[in-house]
Formats: sequence, C-alpha cells, structure tokens
Amino acid sequence: MQTKVWILADSATVANQIAAMKNTIRPMAQIYPGFVETLSDTAAIFDAAGATCSTIPPVVACPTHQTCGSDKVCYRQGMQSIRLGFTGSQRTQAQEVTISNIFTTWLP
Repeated sequence: MQTKVWILADSATVANQIAAMKNTIRPMAQIYPGFVETLSDTAAIFDAAGATCSTIPPVVACPTHQTCGSDKVCYRQGMQSIRLGFTGSQRTQAQEVTISNIFTTWLP
C-alpha cells in the first residue's frame, strides 16, 4: 500500500493545486506535475491467517497465496478494505486541528 498526502493552507495562491487535489480520477503527478506530496509512506501489510508453517525440514507449506513468516505463522496479503481516519492529540486536550477539503483517490 502506498499513501501520499498533500497538505496546503486554503488560500488563493494555491487554488490550482487545491483544484488538482479534488480530481480523484488520475494521479497527482499527471494532474499537477511538480506538486510533491508533503508526507508519503509505502508498506506491505499482511494479516495473520492462522495456519502454522515451517521453512526448515520438515517443511510445512502455507496454503496458496499465503507466506510463511519468521514466527512460523502463515500470512496473507492484507488491506482488502481500508478506513481512513484521524485521531486527536495524545498529549494535550487543547490541541485542535481542522481539516477541510479532504479528498481520497484509489488507484489500481
């Protein structure tokens, strides 16, 4: 899974970039070349499938489309569904964050 986040203050000087973020059909690199994400992360996410396995003799293979982890548990590719959300501050109750114009794009 690859996550990219663009963060801008709402102002007339970034109106074209905000308009590009609202286009959820194509990647940002195509819509507004040179507009680089503020944050990004790439992660392979797996869910424990529950079966046990071993890569050393006697080898015990995982079912199809699952991978044997170093802890001898079978894992399958995760993120069949995803929920985006935000949490509040852990250190203070006085912190307030306002998010407006939030857009999400799912690309194959």
